[in-house]
Amino acid sequence: EPARNRILLSERQVAECELERPDWPDWLCVGSVCEGTVTSVRPFGAFVDIGPLEGMVHISEISWGRVRHPSDFLKPGQTVRVKILNVDLEHQRVGLSIKQLDENPWASVEYYIQPGDVIMGKIASVERFGIFVELLDGLEGLLHISEFGDTSRANLHHLYSVGQELSVQVLEIVPCEHRIALSLVDEGMV
Repeated sequence: EPARNRILLSERQVAECELERPDWPDWLCVGSVCEGTVTSVRPFGAFVDIGPLEGMVHISEISWGRVRHPSDFLKPGQTVRVKILNVDLEHQRVGLSIKQLDENPWASVEYYIQPGDVIMGKIASVERFGIFVELLDGLEGLLHISEFGDTSRANLHHLYSVGQELSVQVLEIVPCEHRIALSLVDEGMV
């Protein structure tokens, strides 16, 4: 009642509304694959409208490869296929994955790369302890700082940059730990 500056509230109607639960579709379950539309992209992931609910694709579920920011892969309005990882209907939350629709490259890494192979890769990141080199889509190896001899940690950042190509040799592959050890190859040897 605006004229009297009064509001009428009903506790009974709130209780009745809380008892009403929407009917969820049968396909809304763990393991289902569906199509949705990206509604927003955040630093931690992306929200995708899959029909009855909006789910979230965490940054770790976007790609098997390195994801610096979800906006590098997804844009609002984009249509994507997703796999449902978890469903919490009480809180109306759904966890989604895009990467799980593709084969995990670590499951078959030994078919493509063997210890001793010399490969041209791109630097994915330069860290204080070494350089991560992308060898194949979704597969990175570590070129430990000890492989650079007298190069100091500070010089590593000045000598190498993201996107730069490097020739490396595979030393060891440990698929269950998602780890590949690399060695720097002398350019004159290639």
